[in-house]
Amino acid sequence: MNKKLLKNASFPRKRESSFIKQAWTKVSQPRLTGILSKKIPTIPYEQVFDHIDQRLWL
Repeated sequence: MNKKLLKNASFPRKRESSFIKQAWTKVSQPRLTGILSKKIPTIPYEQVFDHIDQRLWL
């Protein structure tokens, strides 16, 4: 099979991946900044997992 054809076939995936990465960075960067500056509170993992356990076992 032609290598150039295979390379071109993966282009939409790379473009989609790039779009997803850009969108995720746009969302995650301000959140990280807020967490590091303590403007956005975090939740201890014990509390998160306790909540999940309660939801799963009810």
